[in-house]
Amino acid sequence: MRTRFDIGQIIRDHGEKFLSTHNVVTPVRKAFGHMAMCRTSALGGHVEVCPECGEIKISYNSCRDRHCPKCQNKEREQWISFRREEIIPTKYFHVVFTVPDCLRPIAINHQAAFYDCMFKAAWDTISAFAGDKGLRTGMSAILHTWGSNLFYHPHIHCIVPGGGMDKLGVWHHL
Repeated sequence: MRTRFDIGQIIRDHGEKFLSTHNVVTPVRKAFGHMAMCRTSALGGHVEVCPECGEIKISYNSCRDRHCPKCQNKEREQWISFRREEIIPTKYFHVVFTVPDCLRPIAINHQAAFYDCMFKAAWDTISAFAGDKGLRTGMSAILHTWGSNLFYHPHIHCIVPGGGMDKLGVWHHL
């Protein structure tokens, strides 16, 4: 689905000013650069010619950056399809874990360790809730590193089943 907004065009129009006025780490700068060039002549392309009518279609290459919304649409749809196959018949809850603003400078400078701690804290919290009822549960979790305003805002989205298994492997709804 195409929207009237294009992240590449936004970056081309406003990225230089944004990068010059914000403290942006190198990996984000690289992703901005990739997304700015995505599906433009800067990355080259290929020409398709209809053998029947001779119509010419130029398609530009994508940046293939994992942060690019244009490039990840197919992978996102595939991921959703796989998750649908894993669904068990119960209620699910959407839980979001975030950190206070004052910790973001630490997070940006120690990303791998900080994100590992965030995932561990999220899992420990969810499993403790189930454990309080004598159950084991699971969750699917995704790290997002920016908010809807495109500012750095690390947070984890979790999809948590509304139940768990007891020690005998019997499912209990909560």
